[in-house]
Amino acid sequence: MTLLYPFAPRDALDDDLRGSLARILSGIDAFAYRLTHRGQWPDTLFASVEPELPFRSLYEDVAAAFPSFPIYQGRFAFVPHVTIAEGPTAGALEIINDPAWETLPAELVADSADLLVHDADGWNVRWQFGFGSPTGG
Repeated sequence: MTLLYPFAPRDALDDDLRGSLARILSGIDAFAYRLTHRGQWPDTLFASVEPELPFRSLYEDVAAAFPSFPIYQGRFAFVPHVTIAEGPTAGALEIINDPAWETLPAELVADSADLLVHDADGWNVRWQFGFGSPTGG
């Protein structure tokens, strides 16, 4: 689930920003959700989530705290989902036809949020914030 992307520039990822995120996310209680079905946009393959409300509330809290970092630079609205593949792989038949889709719906629990950065070797977790945890990991 992407809450804000692109987020802050790498040089803005400082202790103050980390503290702000930790304060917001420590006020969130873990919540159950389901991955319900496969969905697809032109360049994204995703799993839909239910209920959407906890994800929308979480997004709104983070977006309100960081109005200078609108999701997708303001080009698209926030849609709760879990990205499975992007770009050329979003249309790959081996992913679209993967038997894992047949296991849906899947029951899960959201109990943390990660801040990812894109490094030379791909996407990596910079910080992890447990819900209800005031310090952030």
